Amino acid sequence: MNILAIVLPQEVSSMRKALVIAVVSLFVSYLLMINHLAIAGHTMQDLNKKIQTARYETDQLKEAVFRLESLSSIQKQAQDLNMVPVGSMRFLSSGGGKSVAQR
Repeated sequence: MNILAIVLPQEVSSMRKALVIAVVSLFVSYLLMINHLAIAGHTMQDLNKKIQTARYETDQLKEAVFRLESLSSIQKQAQDLNMVPVGSMRFLSSGGGKSVAQR
């Protein structure tokens, strides 16, 4: 059985048939657009979450860099490696123009 025959009997004018087909087509188009917008909104929400996560991780890494570059951290690492501070240095020069540091 033809759906168009159920909706529009034979005695209906062709103008009315065209109008019904146009309304149905517009309704289907509207549903497709709403579906597309819902999918796009969900994708945008996921991307915003990823951006927030990346910003948080970047901030955490910056804090770690600042902490590791601090003077107290570098001094502690030097002590852990059994390094000693240099008192004074003298530079010795050989005849070839190269310099050597001596404590």
